[in-house]
Amino acid sequence: MQRKLNISANSADLQDLYAQQKQRPILAELYRRAEAQLRKRHKKQESRTGETKSAADPRRLLHELQVHQVELEMQNAELQEGRDRMETLLAKYTDLYDLAPVGYLSLDEHGRILEVNLTGAALLGVARSRLVNRLLPPFVAPVNRPGFLVYLEQVFSRTGKQVFEAMLRREDGSSFWANFHGTAAISHSGPQKWCRLVVSDITTLKESEDAQRRLAALAVANRELKEEIIRRQAVEEFRTKRN
Repeated sequence: MQRKLNISANSADLQDLYAQQKQRPILAELYRRAEAQLRKRHKKQESRTGETKSAADPRRLLHELQVHQVELEMQNAELQEGRDRMETLLAKYTDLYDLAPVGYLSLDEHGRILEVNLTGAALLGVARSRLVNRLLPPFVAPVNRPGFLVYLEQVFSRTGKQVFEAMLRREDGSSFWANFHGTAAISHSGPQKWCRLVVSDITTLKESEDAQRRLAALAVANRELKEEIIRRQAVEEFRTKRN
């Protein structure tokens, strides 16, 4: 008698579970698919053994438990599939971040480096593990450092992208011209303020601009020289005619 009561209670609990599944579309769909899959299994088993369905409570209880087991297996498979997709996306975006052609840095208000990608570390000539928690301003050439500190304040105090150019010095003493694009960010983990900096090497561009300036200055000097030659020739001709 006690066993019959327990079976009835368990069956009622499973019926409640079934009703709850119906109220949640995703789980209800899983339940429907699990029950359909289990029904196929039962048909295969019955075709082998020749057994017929029984409407007894124990058989119904066993059926509910088996459906629930298949449902859990399907949920686990879908969770594993979702995890695999997330890991693939994470690897993809990690590659995009680290192998980008520009440097990505996250700085706090004091210019301390919170995060840096591999390109950014390579630009500064320091291993990434040694860059985190170091200050970026000391890498800026002394002549550009005051302007960079003002620029950093503007990144945190203004909206939108802020742009700046400065000479950066690597740890080995070599230097290069860098272009900065900075944007303030919102911290979701606390009150700390931080910003994103995109750093690119513009040394070739600067050298090209400098060469163009030298060519322009040379062209002006040549034009002035020609004008001076023409002026002197005119003066000489005037003197010759007078004599």
